[in-house]
Amino acid sequence: MYEIQLPLQQRETLENGLRLVLLRLPHLRSVSVRVGVPAGVLYEERSVNGISHFLEHLHLSASRNYPDRDAFNQQWRQIAGVRDGVTEPDFLQLAFLTAPRHTTKLIELVTEVMAPGHFSDELIEAERTLILSELAGTDASFKLPGVAGDAEYARPPAGTLKSVARLRPSEIHEWDRRLFDPRRMVVVIAGGFSEQDVEHARESFGTLRTSSASPPPRRASSPKLSLPDIRAGETRDQMPTLWLGWVMPPNASPQCRAATLFLSHVMDAPTAPLWEAVRYQATSVYHWSVDEMRVGDLRYLWVESALPGRQRNSLVRTLLEIFRDLCEPAGAREWFDHAHMNFLFGIERSFDEPHALAARILSEEIVNDGGPPFAEIIDAVRRMTPESLAASLRQIMVPERFFLHYTARRPHWLQFGLRRILAQAGIR
Repeated sequence: MYEIQLPLQQRETLENGLRLVLLRLPHLRSVSVRVGVPAGVLYEERSVNGISHFLEHLHLSASRNYPDRDAFNQQWRQIAGVRDGVTEPDFLQLAFLTAPRHTTKLIELVTEVMAPGHFSDELIEAERTLILSELAGTDASFKLPGVAGDAEYARPPAGTLKSVARLRPSEIHEWDRRLFDPRRMVVVIAGGFSEQDVEHARESFGTLRTSSASPPPRRASSPKLSLPDIRAGETRDQMPTLWLGWVMPPNASPQCRAATLFLSHVMDAPTAPLWEAVRYQATSVYHWSVDEMRVGDLRYLWVESALPGRQRNSLVRTLLEIFRDLCEPAGAREWFDHAHMNFLFGIERSFDEPHALAARILSEEIVNDGGPPFAEIIDAVRRMTPESLAASLRQIMVPERFFLHYTARRPHWLQFGLRRILAQAGIR
């Protein structure tokens, strides 16, 4: 059995309630700091849809000591720092990266960024204009595939033109205090930092004050799936997309979570059967891609393909056949060992990418709060066999938890092609 040497993780909770996760990797020449808080549409009230995304913008545009955008940007240029953010339906993440020699300054700047209440009305309106312009250029009709109705899971994380335009500065400040409380924060630091940097992080993050504002409760425990489980929809995207999704069981085991990690690799790895199926169909252009997406209890694998209809049919049919084989150990055994070994190598290589590694750990800490630690999930991947993988998938892919969703410019392709492909693949 291939042994993965996991970086030693140090976890602690500061006196103000902030959770700090440290992954020291001395051989690396960069340091990543990621901040996460439970936020997004699963915590927002309907009247303030998009306010978490609005706060993401604000916290990356100014800080407590540098409320002016230009002065704030100048501080980041001095340390050649990179900053970014993302708002998912269930958490907000701020990401920062710099060289080890600038770690002390980075920690100070991140602490200032995390403190609420430093946004001027001028900055709020400037960011509102920017967000509205972004929303105007996107497909506002998009919602998570497979989700029914207008529940929390179905709302756009960035809000709508209408909801963002009506957000009042007083609401923004109130939600800033409710969301950015150190008792709700997780900070992950990964890379080539020193012991002195750790002490500085404890001291600096420990100065963040708790808020008297009540934290917003999570408003959805599990999504309501739309029926039937094969659906079509219009999109402005150039490439048709097939979504395969499922809802994780309550208190999912490390084995179940390991199975979902393995799925995206199996579909996109160069040694996977999917590549063999399209090797001679996709010429010199990369015509298709597979990726994983996690939204609360939902897990998605989505496949984009610009192949012509007949070749796309073959691609989708092969994809569904792989799903069928994965649930039957005998069908997966022929290629499992090779794919499993490559997956373990890929995980180990990620230990040299502190930014990506910190993102994964932060997600597990917030989204799966109270669930198995990341190290246990990786250990379950390491011990995985075709039999254990099939058993885990059979727990997940039951009819009431599993769905397919096809999105294209011409959704009538679904009626003429997808049902026949499902039958040929032995799925339905």
